[in-house]
Amino acid sequence: MTVLVTRPAADARRTIGKLARMGIDAIAAPALDIVPVDRFEVAERPAALLLTSANAVAAIAARPDLDRLRQVPTFAVGDRTADAARQAGFRDVRSAGGDAGDLAALVRLTLEAGGREPGRGPVVYLSGRDVSADLDEDLRRAGYRCERVVVYEARPAADLPDAVKAAISQGMVSAILFHSARSALAFGAITERTGLSARLARVPAVVLSEGVRTAAASCGFMVVAVAEAPNERALLAALEGLVKARRQQ
Repeated sequence: MTVLVTRPAADARRTIGKLARMGIDAIAAPALDIVPVDRFEVAERPAALLLTSANAVAAIAARPDLDRLRQVPTFAVGDRTADAARQAGFRDVRSAGGDAGDLAALVRLTLEAGGREPGRGPVVYLSGRDVSADLDEDLRRAGYRCERVVVYEARPAADLPDAVKAAISQGMVSAILFHSARSALAFGAITERTGLSARLARVPAVVLSEGVRTAAASCGFMVVAVAEAPNERALLAALEGLVKARRQQ
């Protein structure tokens, strides 16, 4: 069984490593390229930093004021992003272990428990240019002064690696993993443009959430499983269930 992992290259490598430990062969098929933004400003004294992707951590790694930011309480959407922040030297990191709604709830609970009232200091959301949830708007509605700062962008890849195109053409692909709606849409656009979409029409897709399902289905992909929770652990569990079912046939 060969699985295509459509995440950006660095993330795909980590996912492929996890799949290898599960006994599943996979190929990186990055549909998006992560590009740091050249210039951006972060408030002098933020009350907290919000992270919904490890890509944001990588994007700010070269900042001359990184040590200042490391002192700020940091809230991450999930464990992977939290681990990336800790590895980068951030000292006070909490993981919501879920989605953007869970992250907003954690921020409110933690700051209010610590006596930080809404509106007292900016909560800075370090994000990509395109986001799937209005995290900053949710916090503003709760009374917080939230500033969204774009630190990277995910650009659709121009093409797929030759090894991926060969695997698709030869009918070697057994499943596709989609971690995000943008990856699904970008991957769909590439395969349509390169004439490979028909060969993937009946290849099962396993997706992170209902939102990703909608995007993948709009591109003609056959979604057969949605992760029970919006995190990679649940996504890989859904894929493992598909693999076991296939092996029993």
